[in-house]
Amino acid sequence: ERRQAVLDAAAPAAPAVAAAPAKQKSAGDARAAKKELQKIERRLDKVSELEAKLHERIAEQATDFEAVAKLDAELRELAAERDELESRWLELAEDV
Repeated sequence: ERRQAVLDAAAPAAPAVAAAPAKQKSAGDARAAKKELQKIERRLDKVSELEAKLHERIAEQATDFEAVAKLDAELRELAAERDELESRWLELAEDV
């Protein structure tokens, strides 16, 4: 769902990119890009699961400020990783 939302948000820029001359990609490059896309998608799914679990743990530890702060730091790290993965996914999706 998140990937589709990101793609929808980037859709207005797509016609400008489509108007640019297409780069010639070898079959091997395309295959490697698709493989990396799949790897990123699996990691994004895993990160989403981890984020959901952290949210649950934060809710359980709501009265323990130190625990919540520690969990929040983990959550921020995951969010940063997710942002990087989504950016890379978008770059690769344009090439495929």
